[in-house]
Amino acid sequence: QHFWIPDIAIHNLVRFSKPVILQEVASLEIVRDHSLYYKTRSEVTIMCGGMVFSLYPLDHHVCNFMLSSYGYDTGQIRITGQYSYHRDTQRDIQFLTDIRGINLGRRVWNGAEKNYSMYGLEILLTRSLAPFIISVYIPSIVIIII
Repeated sequence: QHFWIPDIAIHNLVRFSKPVILQEVASLEIVRDHSLYYKTRSEVTIMCGGMVFSLYPLDHHVCNFMLSSYGYDTGQIRITGQYSYHRDTQRDIQFLTDIRGINLGRRVWNGAEKNYSMYGLEILLTRSLAPFIISVYIPSIVIIII
């Protein structure tokens, strides 16, 4: 109750939850330079706006996961982060997925009176063609040949 808690906003948020097993999974780390790091396990669902399906099944999309402060400017708060993504351990979905950090030019949002710190990831989705080749193209070719 005596710590300052920043006003972090998750853009395009649909749902946020913190799984609890026996208690909340979180930690607070205090560093020698007086920085505080709060780490928590969470599940986040975001909306991916701007998806265009006109090239289906050759479509690809970019979804942004963005964090920012809505009240504290860059002089008061700096949002940074780290992420890891291991493609080989992901479940099989109909999109090939890749994740990369946003470029430096997008790490500050220029407001009307102040500049605000931002951090985020780009989630790149490219539809896998294998299911379409097996279920649509090969049967169509066989029917045409017959």
